[in-house]
Amino acid sequence: MQAVKLIFHTFETHGGGDKLKVWDATGSQLLGKMYDTQTGRPDFIVHNSAAFITFTSNSGNEKKGFEIEYQCYNLTDNGKFFFIFSPF
Repeated sequence: MQAVKLIFHTFETHGGGDKLKVWDATGSQLLGKMYDTQTGRPDFIVHNSAAFITFTSNSGNEKKGFEIEYQCYNLTDNGKFFFIFSPF
């Protein structure tokens, strides 16, 4: 089994038109969306080897932005997980 986990450490965008959407690897199933400044940000788990992310902006006010960490893992025959972490 392969999966990608997206962890949002920071998310602060202009709520008037900036939106980030997380899709499955094919871009056909919307898993969630984020906008404005969100506290209690969710982690997204995509049960595939890839995730598709879109970000749209209305070029209005500027905010801090976002920082995403990703973890990719495979479940091996012996039940161990292997993680790859995104660089900061």
